[in-house]
Amino acid sequence: MSWSRPWAQNWSSNWRESSSSNQNSGWNSRNRQQSSRPSEPSLPENPVSIPQNFRPDRECYDSNSVSGKKFFRNVQNTPWSSKAGLAGKDVSQIRLVDVTRKGLDDFALRNLSNGEFQGVVFVRSVSEAVFVTNFLRLLRQDKIDIDKTAAHLHGEAPPDRHKESARFMEPLLGELMATVKRLMPSEPVSESDELTRAKRKLAEAGLELSPPVKRRVSEFSEPSSSARKDDKSLPVEESPAEAILAKPIASKPATLPTANTQAAIEKWLKSHQSQFRGHATAFKKHVSEVSQVLTSSGINKTEFVSCAARYGLNEKLAARLSISNLSTFIAACQFQAA
Repeated sequence: MSWSRPWAQNWSSNWRESSSSNQNSGWNSRNRQQSSRPSEPSLPENPVSIPQNFRPDRECYDSNSVSGKKFFRNVQNTPWSSKAGLAGKDVSQIRLVDVTRKGLDDFALRNLSNGEFQGVVFVRSVSEAVFVTNFLRLLRQDKIDIDKTAAHLHGEAPPDRHKESARFMEPLLGELMATVKRLMPSEPVSESDELTRAKRKLAEAGLELSPPVKRRVSEFSEPSSSARKDDKSLPVEESPAEAILAKPIASKPATLPTANTQAAIEKWLKSHQSQFRGHATAFKKHVSEVSQVLTSSGINKTEFVSCAARYGLNEKLAARLSISNLSTFIAACQFQAA
């Protein structure tokens, strides 16, 4: 026989309700406190957008070879990547702090944290990093405004430094490159190699290299007073660049640059090239190679200005052109005369 115990059912029901209310009011205060804390802002994930020209697979973001290199998803294991702790990491997941020289202590990251513009310039060696970092530091230290300097080299109508940034900086970079090339040590090459190279460059410029004059030993002895009167200076061997600048003018160009801006030089060059239909490739090659010989020669700019003036360019305008643009103008004019 079973006894009905309504009091037990009521007590059990009351206990469950009490327990539930206690949990909400105080027994689970730790959970309540945690849930009442404001949630930390979650950063939205930005999946990497793969360019349309890429050919991705499991191993590579781009399996196409560019300059002999595929674009691997994970950093390949090399002595440098292992030492830097980057080997095996997904390229898209590498943090900026992982590749700065001082880690989080890099001052650029401090500027970034203050919302200031910071751009990343990739270098391929420690020497490049040291050079670029210290060069920019010295510019800031001496308060040199590179925008004003670059605009000055363009003259009265510089291109927009935001929309045409590369063209805006081109004359300034040309001057810097000409200076660096003048400081470069000459490569140790044999006389035959050097002579062959000089002949090839002069031939491309439409010139010939005269063989150097060999003097007898007796010619280096002190000449007599009568011999001094009749002595004529022997011809001095010219460098390829000197021979280019001294080349006789067959004809002057029909048109000339109207300003010292990069845009004016490019416009004139395009117009000048148009008269050599069917020889565009040869024209571009000639201008490129002759310009390289001239800009790396270390010859004083006044010699370039004098040569450009002989081709009809206003001397004051020529003086405001960079060595790079003067070299381009002279090379183009000599193709016409070749």
